[in-house]
Amino acid sequence: MKASREKNRRLFGDLAATAVVAILFCVLLLTVVFSAFSYRRAVAVQERNDDIRAVLSYVVTAVKSDEAAAVSVTEKEGIPVLMIDDGETGYARQIYAKDGKICEVYAKKNASLTAGESIMIGSSALFEIDAVNEELLVIRTGLGSSYVRIRQGFTEGGGV
Repeated sequence: MKASREKNRRLFGDLAATAVVAILFCVLLLTVVFSAFSYRRAVAVQERNDDIRAVLSYVVTAVKSDEAAAVSVTEKEGIPVLMIDDGETGYARQIYAKDGKICEVYAKKNASLTAGESIMIGSSALFEIDAVNEELLVIRTGLGSSYVRIRQGFTEGGGV
């Protein structure tokens, strides 16, 4: 009977050790899986933020361009359009938001916005351009805003 009790204790000890190892393995596996999902989500958010910042930087750089003769905000087809006029050819760089996409087209100033000719710069739920005064614009996207001093001068509703 003593041998049987000793054998049962050893068997219980072996089972307990196996259960502890199995539980530790499951916890480790769940930690790795949870970490992988968390990392993937964090990377997706970071990429989205980078895209939105790139859009804002692109628009600011376009406004500050030395090639721009005049900058204006006008409305075409019910959409606010940032017009960056080159001053010589009658053409303008036109930046606008449509369906959550920020687009750019280089076309005649009085031409309509054609989606087939536009290049998508990026996407943002928000894209607004407001004139603070004749020398200062504020450009807002989904991630933030930037104030831009205009060297060329700003005309409200100009260009069309």
